[in-house]
Order: sequence, then structure tokens, then C-alpha cells
Amino acid sequence: VARLGLVKWLWLRVQNSMLLLIPMLVFAYSIIYFLLPRYLFNKNNRVVTTLIFLALFIIILLLQYLGGWLVASNWASAGPGRIMPGPGMIINENLNNILFNYPIITGIAVSIKMMKRGWLKQQETLQVASEKANAELQLLKAQIHPHFLFNTLNNIYSLSRDKSDLAPESILRLSKILRFMLYETSGAYIAIEQELKIISD
Repeated sequence: VARLGLVKWLWLRVQNSMLLLIPMLVFAYSIIYFLLPRYLFNKNNRVVTTLIFLALFIIILLLQYLGGWLVASNWASAGPGRIMPGPGMIINENLNNILFNYPIITGIAVSIKMMKRGWLKQQETLQVASEKANAELQLLKAQIHPHFLFNTLNNIYSLSRDKSDLAPESILRLSKILRFMLYETSGAYIAIEQELKIISD
């Protein structure tokens, strides 16, 4: 640091980190947005997907080597007394990076992506359930006409005030109508006798 100066040293660190980070990001994003969707969510053309990914992986390895070579070149040209390492040393350094850093970064990225997808799927399920409940409520409102219901309740109220013997029977018949509308109209067919009984009630 003392030989290069703090600013130049920091600039070289940032520049070299970006050179090594770009291939790693390309690899992680190709796993998340190319390989993972085709293997988990679309099982067609797996052979073609694998071949494309292998070709992409070779390109990433070449980019990683190029990035390592540029990093070594930057450090070699940074000041006197620095020597450009040979290809074997550059490959060795990049191999360590691929074996240790790539799985960690890619694993974290894939985990975040899967958690996000699970959360979105859960939100979608909740939204569908909410829309279904709302649709059922609207259907129920359409089935039970408020005018009919209030008129019937007013009639039963009048019968109750008059101490009429028809009040309990009216409540029972209204209960049958509501039960029929709520629980017995979900099937594909309804017996004619049942419908006639409801009409009579």
C-alpha cells in the first residue's frame, strides 16, 4: 500500500474485484434464470439445455481466466519489482476461486431465488383463495335476494307479535330455504321433488 499509494491501491482492488466478480455473476444468473427453470419447471429438452449450459460454462471459465490474467497484469504493472505470473499460477488461482467461491455465491443466490418463488406462490394461493371466497359471497348474495329475505323476516315478525301458530312453521320453512341455497345447490343436478318442495316453502 505504501509503495502504490492508498488511492491507487484501492482503485486496483476495486478493478480487480470486478474483473473476477463478473464471470461469477454470469455463472450464478445462468443457473438461476436459465438452468433452474428448465430443469425444475420445464422438463422438456433437458439434453439441449445441458449442452447449452456446458458451452456457457466453458465461456465463463475462459472469462474467469481472462479476468485472472488481467488482474495479474494490473498488479505486475502497478509498480517496479512485480513479476507477471505464468499461466499455471493464474489457472491455479482461478481454480481455487471456482471450487470455493462459485458454489457459495451460486448457492446463496439460488436459495434467495427459491425462497422468493415460494413466497410469491404462497401469496398467489392466498389471493386465489380470497377471490374464491369473494366470488362465493357474491353468488350467495345473488341467490338470496335481500328483498325476499327482509319481507319474509317482516312477515315472521308480524306473526310473532300476533302470537300466531304459523310463526314457528314459517321460521322452519325459511331455515329450509336458506339451507338449500347454501349447502344443496353446489351439485350438478337437483331433484325436481326437492325444487318443488322449496318452491312450496
